[in-house]
Amino acid sequence: TDDPDIMEVIINALADRQEIVRRQAISAAGATGNRSLLPRLAENLHEKHHDLRVQAARAIYNIGGEASIDYLIGLLADNDPEVAAEARSCLSSFETEYVQKVLHDSGFILLIKGMNGREPDRRETARKIGEEGIREGLPLLHRACGDRYKSVRIAALKAMAAFKNPSSIEYAAKLLHDRYRDVRLEAVNALGEIHGPRSLEAVKTALTDKTAIVREAAEKALHRMDLM
Repeated sequence: TDDPDIMEVIINALADRQEIVRRQAISAAGATGNRSLLPRLAENLHEKHHDLRVQAARAIYNIGGEASIDYLIGLLADNDPEVAAEARSCLSSFETEYVQKVLHDSGFILLIKGMNGREPDRRETARKIGEEGIREGLPLLHRACGDRYKSVRIAALKAMAAFKNPSSIEYAAKLLHDRYRDVRLEAVNALGEIHGPRSLEAVKTALTDKTAIVREAAEKALHRMDLM
């Protein structure tokens, strides 16, 4: 269905505080086949319970097709073997060179291992992806934006800025509301490097940040973006 009222119900339910409601919402979202729900479903890939993450991965794959690839690549770094196996199973149906490299390249497998490691390993892996320009690692950076450690989130944002890829905007924009000002500051800097209307609008929201240094960074970023 494309009924806006039904879509609104599903979107609200995907963020419900009750697990049983979120579980039903994931199922309902998958049944609609509506690709506009992909970003909302992706938020459930960070669910506490691994079976919900598996369910969200299946729903994303079923309705997303090739649009689900980057979400599933990020999920390869999940710390639960069942979730990672589900992501790998879904990705195996794609025969593109990009996906096959992700699944079989030894270097990329090491990146996944790094993102499954301890906090210093995850931070260093994010830095490496950015410094070496490993495009296949961008979905791993997107997933790292939800890491529990701010140092990893900051490293992911810095690496994302190096790619200047529009697909990173939604992830950087969410971190404009992070509890730590240095994460919000880095989110502004990253968005300032990704030029386009969506990143411009996201940076504008930081003009009302509670911390002066973040507001100042937003003003500078907007100035640079307007000049380009």
